[in-house]
Amino acid sequence: MSLDVNGQWVMITGAAGGIGSAMALDMADRGANLVLTDLVVETMQAVAGEARSRGAEVICLAHDVSLRERWVEIADELDSQGRLPRVLINNAGVAAAGTAMDLSEESWKKVIDIDLWGVIYGCRVFVPRMLASGWPGAVMNVASASAYVGLPFCAPYFVAKAGVLRLTQSLQSEIDPKRVSFTCLCPGPVGTGIGLSAARLGAGSEEDLDTLVAWLAPKGRTPDQVAKKAVRGVLNGRAVVNVYSEAYLLDLVARVLPHQLLARVNRRYFMYKFPELA
Repeated sequence: MSLDVNGQWVMITGAAGGIGSAMALDMADRGANLVLTDLVVETMQAVAGEARSRGAEVICLAHDVSLRERWVEIADELDSQGRLPRVLINNAGVAAAGTAMDLSEESWKKVIDIDLWGVIYGCRVFVPRMLASGWPGAVMNVASASAYVGLPFCAPYFVAKAGVLRLTQSLQSEIDPKRVSFTCLCPGPVGTGIGLSAARLGAGSEEDLDTLVAWLAPKGRTPDQVAKKAVRGVLNGRAVVNVYSEAYLLDLVARVLPHQLLARVNRRYFMYKFPELA
């Protein structure tokens, strides 16, 4: 049975743009009230204005998801106000482009802290409160199609997203889905700001970074397309929501291709995509 969010609170991290803002507006159309968090507050306020025009009550909070203490502050504040979310969407994320050996440890740490620890903190801080409320709830952890296979030139992102998928699967086994269900979103490449963050935090030639940005943000794919499937998936308690052909393909490949052959395929892909680095 689908979770009804009409009049309920939904919290979305990384809500200033991309998939996060698109999911916020979809939830607003379903009658949800929104807790939006991001570090780009001005842009997030614009999203909030659009959500309010659709009838939602909206709270905007500056939020560095890599800081556990900020998660606790937000949870305490919302709980005391009777605004504990029935749905939590851990969406905030960045990437860093470059080979695993060339990327700085600072870039590695920033990506892991935001993309993986941010999700861990969100679940550890909010899920116990959701369980204690006695109301059925749902959590969506946003990973990527790359969670299935270790692709080249963006290793910290792929490592973090694989961790998000495994974390979600662990929570699915440990917690009764009738109390809190857990969904992992695994979209293929889509036009968001992730490619720009990958270039900003990355290490590589301008040509290589441009190649990666174009791959991560293909034309004709919009966050709205992902958001529609994502929101339906989390409200219906789906275990995994794949979006776009690459997600289904990589999911299948990871299940059926022998590891040795998969390693060779990935190596050939790297040599094709970044020949000067191979």
